[in-house]
Amino acid sequence: MNRLKKKILCYVSVQFLSPVSVSNGEDNITNSDVLRDYDGIPFIPGSSLAGALRNYLLVDNDEKCIFGCTEQEDGIGRMSRLFFSDLQFSDDIQIVTRDGVELSKEKIAVTEKKYEMEAVDTGQKELL
Repeated sequence: MNRLKKKILCYVSVQFLSPVSVSNGEDNITNSDVLRDYDGIPFIPGSSLAGALRNYLLVDNDEKCIFGCTEQEDGIGRMSRLFFSDLQFSDDIQIVTRDGVELSKEKIAVTEKKYEMEAVDTGQKELL
């Protein structure tokens, strides 16, 4: 059985070294708008943060099941040992609009295929 035996709460301060864009699939402001909460403030879902950290650490799905795993040899799956809350941005967050262009297979710009996307600007500091 997977019972909680100990809980450690960590707050982490993050600073973006490059623009961050977690899109909501909407295109009300640009072709790819930043995900916003009910009050219109951008945020990054905890599941996106967990996936990014897992990829950054190159954690294999079976490696001690720290991010959860399906049934192992013993026939037991495990829930993730880590829980990530959503990253909430402050009200004064800087959103930038960036231009992009579609590229062909040959990596040549396709005519009339310019697009715009929103991103949280570089250098933003937030508490996670």
